[in-house]
Amino acid sequence: MQMLDQAALRAVTETEGQRAEDERIYGMRRAALGGGGPAVVSLNGVVASLAVTEFMVWITGMRTPNPLLVYHAERGIVAISRDGPAAHCYYCGR
Repeated sequence: MQMLDQAALRAVTETEGQRAEDERIYGMRRAALGGGGPAVVSLNGVVASLAVTEFMVWITGMRTPNPLLVYHAERGIVAISRDGPAAHCYYCGR
């Protein structure tokens, strides 16, 4: 859906020095986390509740579920994507 992971893009373009500085700012070696990171329970709860609600409305037929919701915690809003599937996308076409 043309949503880019800014952290992944940054990681690809960083120099070794920038990566080392990022590790120091983070406070621990990221490799020690095994690809994970600290969880923010309240944010996880919001996202999980949105997913459960969309499942509930789908299974009960209350309404058509939204295929993509984006939670913008810094603004306190949930955006509903109205974009259609990309014609050339392998996953969207399935």
